[in-house]
Amino acid sequence: MARFTRRGFTVVDVAGAVVGLTLLATASGKLMGPEDDDATTPRLPKQRAIARKLKDGTQIRGIHQGLVLFAQNNEDRYPLPSLLDKSGDTVAGAAEAKDTTANIYSILVYQGFFTPELLVSPAES
Repeated sequence: MARFTRRGFTVVDVAGAVVGLTLLATASGKLMGPEDDDATTPRLPKQRAIARKLKDGTQIRGIHQGLVLFAQNNEDRYPLPSLLDKSGDTVAGAAEAKDTTANIYSILVYQGFFTPELLVSPAES
């Protein structure tokens, strides 16, 4: 007499998986659900702080990569506005007045090395 081996899931297996996933979804929904009761105090402040730090680090890396790409395309020189605007057409004044962080970022954004959104920290509102 030949024995048949059944393959697949039984009804009990499927029901157990559905119940388990439902409990898991309910528990995670309560932990990470909407914060309509008090928007000033997050429910998971430690996890959100870690996420902000991770995003900040990623943004800093993107800015650095933009600086390096600019230098590679421009004889290994970083984007100094005083070198690019020698005649004083855009910003009048001495080189120190031109070489600000905002002006350097402006050059990189204008030339498409990164987007302006990369310059906004997730901690800022």
